[in-house]
Amino acid sequence: MLVKWLVKKDSFSLHLNLPPPGPRLLPDVDIYTKQAHIGQGQYGIVWSGKHKKTQRKVALKAVQIRNPNEGYPLTCIREINVLKKLQKNKGEARNRQGLVKLEDLVMKYEGNTPSTLFLVFEFCSYDLYGLLTTREIQLTLTHLKSFAVQLLKALHFTHSKNILHRDLKTANILVTSKGVLKIADWGLAREWNGKGRLTLNVVTLWYRAPELILGANKYGKGVDVWSVGCILGEMFRNRGSLFSGHDETTQINAIFDLLGVPDENGWASVEPFSKKFKEFTMGRMERSPASKLQSFMKGQCSRNVTWVSDSLIDLMQRLLEMDPDKRITAGDAFIHEFFIESPRWVPPEKLNMDFRVESVHEYASRNRSNSTKAGTKK
Repeated sequence: MLVKWLVKKDSFSLHLNLPPPGPRLLPDVDIYTKQAHIGQGQYGIVWSGKHKKTQRKVALKAVQIRNPNEGYPLTCIREINVLKKLQKNKGEARNRQGLVKLEDLVMKYEGNTPSTLFLVFEFCSYDLYGLLTTREIQLTLTHLKSFAVQLLKALHFTHSKNILHRDLKTANILVTSKGVLKIADWGLAREWNGKGRLTLNVVTLWYRAPELILGANKYGKGVDVWSVGCILGEMFRNRGSLFSGHDETTQINAIFDLLGVPDENGWASVEPFSKKFKEFTMGRMERSPASKLQSFMKGQCSRNVTWVSDSLIDLMQRLLEMDPDKRITAGDAFIHEFFIESPRWVPPEKLNMDFRVESVHEYASRNRSNSTKAGTKK
């Protein structure tokens, strides 16, 4: 969806300024050298690149401008607005460490007509999907604990600013060569004050909270927390997504099969979508939560099964609490006993990031996987 430019000219500061599409109002993208294709977004390609003068490595996210008179895509405006708010206070630099930094805005021109806007981000060598699916990279329990705490702390900071991300998944979580985790892809994010209706068409299906699948248009921070629970399961299971339905029906059934069918009477917030809830649970004999999470995680863990401790299962069950009103917060989650028990989580500067692969992201990882499958079929 494209929207007309409605933001006042001076409402952003410095390079977070996004002028209306017009002739030569932003620097030309030619000040950067594009290198490798590292991602594919909804509106264009993500490239690694370098600033020609400073040699600073960056990520260049392309946003196609189909008609300069119509403005920029809504998700692009949202991403810039949200990051501008989160990066606003210099005194919170440490808290912002877990959020990808938007460094610049540049434009590709056809003559004097803008054709593609580029959001310039700090470069991160990995995303979590690439780290988890690349055989040459051997993650330890210490890595997983550190990444999980960093993710929860970054999410806690985001929620403290009344912002929902609404699209957390392993491909949207970046990691630098120094082990610093960064939440990226803020196109579906929005400010939230606990009031009003919100759109349902958010969060990639495999990471989507049950209240969204059941049709709740009033939801909150719990939708992001649920996604973290799915990500944590993916990190420790190391066999793909925790729930991998191909539509909402198979997705909610996968959730119910693993976590049990909640008791409608004990779920206070089920009332707004009780009709859909009854449709999904019709014919199921079991109505009380009977979680199979522990046996599933131990049976499906391709890592060291001893990593699946009782405290990890407790944390996952709290993150994957079916009732969003009872779901743990990000702030409470990162101080959970799982991260304190041996081996205790460590900050990124204490992680060994000397991997055999210098850089890998979802795009390259999936392409390599598809090429391997194609070769096997031959």
